[in-house]
Amino acid sequence: MSRLWRLPTAQKILKKQQPDGSWPRPGGLKHQAINYGLIETWKQFRFLVQEYGFHRRRPCHPAGGRVPLLLPDRAGDIRGFLANQYATYYTGAILSLLIQAGCEADPRVEKGLQWLLSMRQDEWAGRSR
Repeated sequence: MSRLWRLPTAQKILKKQQPDGSWPRPGGLKHQAINYGLIETWKQFRFLVQEYGFHRRRPCHPAGGRVPLLLPDRAGDIRGFLANQYATYYTGAILSLLIQAGCEADPRVEKGLQWLLSMRQDEWAGRSR
């Protein structure tokens, strides 16, 4: 296990992780259409990967490398940040993080990347020549 992973802050984050790989949402009044559990999971997982170098192929990865709430759905996008709307920004940011964490071989990550490519807008669309 990496020395970084043993630091108190990393351990505190890991202790709050749920068996399914997610983190619980903070309390308080919230908008019911937004998936705050998804947002909190992304926030904590991003912190662990970027600040503490957590990686799927290393021992002691959170929940054995499973972060199911952060994987794309059947369509390839990740919804819940903006109610049930897709958000290319969040999907791209999460896919980048999952790849950094060693999940690039997961077929859902590939599907998410394909979905992002399908959402690309032609930079010349609507321009007159």
